[in-house]
Order: sequence, then C-alpha cells, then structure tokens
Amino acid sequence: MFLYFGIDLSIRFDKLSNRFVQNWKSSPITISEFQHEMLEYTKLYLEHKPSQSMWLQQNFKLDLDQETQEWIEEKVNIPCKIAGNKQLAFVISEDFLAHMKVIGAFEKVNSCIIPHHFATQEGAEKWLNDLELPSKSYYDNLTIIYNGTDENGFSELTIKTKSGEVLEVIRLFDNLLEESNFVKQNLKKYLLLTEREREILLNRSLGLQLGEIASKLCISLYTSQTHWRNVKRKLEINNAIDAAKYIKAFCN
Repeated sequence: MFLYFGIDLSIRFDKLSNRFVQNWKSSPITISEFQHEMLEYTKLYLEHKPSQSMWLQQNFKLDLDQETQEWIEEKVNIPCKIAGNKQLAFVISEDFLAHMKVIGAFEKVNSCIIPHHFATQEGAEKWLNDLELPSKSYYDNLTIIYNGTDENGFSELTIKTKSGEVLEVIRLFDNLLEESNFVKQNLKKYLLLTEREREILLNRSLGLQLGEIASKLCISLYTSQTHWRNVKRKLEINNAIDAAKYIKAFCN
C-alpha cells in the first residue's frame, strides 16, 4: 500500500516482505526540498518499522555535499537502523556522478547502515529476497563499449557489468575521477620539480629509503636528503599521505 505521495518522492509499504519501496518520481532541486522528503520517509519508517528498504534512484540527480551526507546519517540512517532496518538496497541513478554522492552518504561518514547498489530493480529484489549476490570478480565481467560521438562531439560509452557488481564499478570510476582531479589541481606544482627531484620521488615510490636512493644514483646521503626536502617543499607535502597521493598520481 502507498503511504506517501510527495512532490518528488512516493513511498510504498509491502507488508508481505516487510519492505519500504521509495521511488523518486522526479529529482529534488534543492537540498531543503530533499531533506523535507527524507524526513517524511524517516517519520513513516519509525511508525511502521520495516526490516527492508529499497530506493529507486533512476530519476535522482541532486548533488549531495558533505554536510548533507552527514545530515543523512544523523537524521535518517541512525533512526532507521534503530527502528529495525536490516537490509537497504539502491537501484542506481541514471546520473552516474550523482549516485557517487549517494554512496558517499554512507561510506564517507562510516554509516551504521551498509547498503547494496544494483543496476536494476530486479537485482535489488533478488538480494532483498535472500538470494546470493553475484561474485565480486567484477573486472572479468566488466565491458566498456565505445558508441562514437553525439551531435555535440561528446564521446559516448556504455558500461556493462552484472547488476550486483555495480557498486564496485562505481568505486573504480570514483577513484579514477579523484586521481584525475588531483593531477589537474597539482600538475603545476609537480612541473616545478627538477629532473633529479622527480627521480628522487620516483625512487621513493618504489619504497627505497634516502640512503638506498643515494647509493643507486651515486650521490651523497646529504644530497639525497636535500633533494627530498625540496620535493616536499615544492609539492607542499606535510605527511606520508600527501606523498602517497603524488606518488600514485605521477609515478605509477
């Protein structure tokens, strides 16, 4: 039975499976509009206490910022978990990047709920009905097809994988986008390095200590240390995590 018809969201309660099914009829335009709909969902969830919830995200396109992701955890995820949620499934949005932010609403805030993400409603329903998820060897099942260019000159790609493996594919592309953005934002800094300094950074990426690098490059330890200090200054490296980002982006 249907419990709610909002401007953007509808909520149906399937008593037989003890499952809520939410469908974004249209995408919220503003964060406040989104939060209103989510609070309605939470209120109904606390009232009926289903054990499962499935979100049909095909029309969802709103970009969720970090503050909103944290708000979801406090105002939605935690109350619904306390109310008895055991399984949460998402059928992904047609807006690939928007759904990355939905994933972030759980993973980046270390959510109390661990959802699964599916390409189709059928795949989500199979999992909620206690059928096993497909294997996680998603690289073997991943196919990328180049479809040419559209009328505006943009390339079109089709990505094919098994329904239950879509989260891993999204993570793969999310990591690639993060690395690409890091390169764009820090390329000018990297180009400030001399050839020798880049050589030092490359050897650090191989796990070599400064003494080992000095022996390999036939330079003194003092010179090796000086080059590494210059690398850290030019790239504004403050810790091992900063260094790892540059090594991953420019030395692999």
